Amino acid sequence: MKIRRFTPKQTFQWIGCGLRFWKRKPLPWLLTGLLLSVFGLIVILIPFVGPFFFAFFMPVIYASMYDTMQTQLDPSKAETGKKSSAAVFPFSALFRTITTEQGALVILIPGTIAFIAALIVFVVFSAVGGPYTTIRADVLDIGAVNLLRLVGAYLISYLIYILLMANYFYIVPLCLRDDVTVKAALVGGAGIARKNVLSVSLFLAALFLPLLVSVVLLNAMPWIGTAVWIVFGTLLFPLAAHCAYCGNRLTFVAQAK
Repeated sequence: MKIRRFTPKQTFQWIGCGLRFWKRKPLPWLLTGLLLSVFGLIVILIPFVGPFFFAFFMPVIYASMYDTMQTQLDPSKAETGKKSSAAVFPFSALFRTITTEQGALVILIPGTIAFIAALIVFVVFSAVGGPYTTIRADVLDIGAVNLLRLVGAYLISYLIYILLMANYFYIVPLCLRDDVTVKAALVGGAGIARKNVLSVSLFLAALFLPLLVSVVLLNAMPWIGTAVWIVFGTLLFPLAAHCAYCGNRLTFVAQAK
């Protein structure tokens, strides 16, 4: 199968493609984004373990949303009635993927990788940011040097997690295919990611930047940070899923043909 390479400029064209798909069922996906953003915020705010659980569940949420879009947008799957409930309301089948054998592997393998990456991010964040990473206080009171350390810690951690997302950007959809083994999905997805890692990472970093801002604000101004997270999460989670669907369809040139 021929794998297409993308320039950073081409990856940002996925946004237009994703928006066109989203317009077909805008309100159900908007509500799905709202529920996901509230769920994510609640999980993240669980002391210490919250971010790790959020990282663990992100691949299965991505897999479920991707699978739902295939049901909605791929006529051949709609004809077979595969998971037809997803075509009505995406959130109703959001965690359905867990109940399938492939879906369970999506949790156990990419989810475990994401969990380990979250631990690495936490160690790096704590080492770079110092003691102020655990203090919810006015960032203006910690001094310029410590403020720079804190901002640097957020940026470095964000870049590490973006690189992880760029890898399971392809691995998760491949895990859902019946004609691809999990081993082949992991090896193949990682290989595709290496060819497009810079372009996909830049795209994801720009797309999710508002959520990084909201996480920073949660430490200094919790109410504003919460509002920013919910507003942008409601919009960005479904948009990112639709963009990922477009990006994966366009990546496999032979499959698209």
